[in-house]
Amino acid sequence: MSSNSLHHYHRPHLPPIPDLRFEPSYLRSIQPYIHLRTLKHKSTRKQILEAGVKQDDENESEAVIEIEWRHVLWVTARDQILSPLFQGALCFYVTPYSTRVAHTIVQHLPLRRS
Repeated sequence: MSSNSLHHYHRPHLPPIPDLRFEPSYLRSIQPYIHLRTLKHKSTRKQILEAGVKQDDENESEAVIEIEWRHVLWVTARDQILSPLFQGALCFYVTPYSTRVAHTIVQHLPLRRS
């Protein structure tokens, strides 16, 4: 084969495949509602201790994780309960309807004879 007869095949540019694993997408969706704060002053640490947050006395600075539980619970309920429930109900009701529509369309097509 000559080099002129070979055609260069260019692959179409496709968007990246979405990550459908549960854990990474769940962590990304709750990330805006989890905050990490570093406390460096003892007076602030004392206020945190009085509020009932456990901390380590060995370090001068402390890391406190603040979680907006209302938002995290909403994201969890939405992703684990509501979305699968809605998808299941949609499949349950749409599948028989689409089958009926397809059957009606096939019945109205003209017959092909060989």
